[in-house]
Amino acid sequence: MKLRKKIEAKILGLPERIAKTDVGDLLVNKIGVKFVHVYNLHKRKYEKYALKDFAYFVLGKNWKKEE
Repeated sequence: MKLRKKIEAKILGLPERIAKTDVGDLLVNKIGVKFVHVYNLHKRKYEKYALKDFAYFVLGKNWKKEE
């Protein structure tokens, strides 16, 4: 649950809840218990990522050290 809270806090601080990543700009729709549901603005389709996978995009590559 701590990881989910960290992701939520980071997303709320982003303009319009859009995470800019190397796979495209991801508009966050919902942060669930296991998955983050996003809309990929570049691919124009809905996607979902596991919390741990999405944490890399939002919190950076050292997110495991922050736990």
